[in-house]
Amino acid sequence: MRTPLNAILGYTELILDNIYGDMPDKMRAVLERVQSNGKHLLGLINDVLDLSKIEAGQLTLSLTDYSLRDIVRRRGRRGRIARDRKGYGARC
Repeated sequence: MRTPLNAILGYTELILDNIYGDMPDKMRAVLERVQSNGKHLLGLINDVLDLSKIEAGQLTLSLTDYSLRDIVRRRGRRGRIARDRKGYGARC
């Protein structure tokens, strides 16, 4: 599943980098959505594969220290970026 998806993402990136020439803005917007959704799907596939490795006892987890504050800040920033891209206003 990952190999064909990686090929799609690779070609999408080449097109977005104008390797094959310039493209209209409308086409660029569509390809950016393809790329974003493809990366999201790839992450989900990797998560499923990791879960199957855990269930099979083939994945070793390592414990490390982390800052919960940093994680929340990064997630919040990503959420704001996604919200702004979709044109949603902030709600209080």
